[in-house]
Amino acid sequence: MFGWGAGNISNAVRTGYAGARQWYDAHGGAPNTEIDGLANPPADTFTMSIYASFITEFGLFCFLAFLLLVLAHVAVHHGWSRRNICWFILLAYLYIQFESYAFYAIPLFIWAVCTIMNRGKNNINSL
Repeated sequence: MFGWGAGNISNAVRTGYAGARQWYDAHGGAPNTEIDGLANPPADTFTMSIYASFITEFGLFCFLAFLLLVLAHVAVHHGWSRRNICWFILLAYLYIQFESYAFYAIPLFIWAVCTIMNRGKNNINSL
């Protein structure tokens, strides 16, 4: 719930390896050097998944707080247009399918909401 702390993914992998390996073997998984190497991962272990990295390091509560902040930011800037709702649904779909292709999607979504909202304003006056 609260995470392992920044940079401690290897500790989480080491702690959960025995149970995960037992489940993997029981369901017909084929062992290989990559899976065997997870028994003692190096300290600089990283993942290519924002879910695994962020939730493992900072916890589920911080992840939910981040999502709530994004939604609050859009709501405060009155960004809930039909187009932004469609973009938000597409963003959720991209993250559910495979996050590494959607790494920049949340920052681009926030940027798009803010710039579209300010489109009619003079840039000098909006500073």
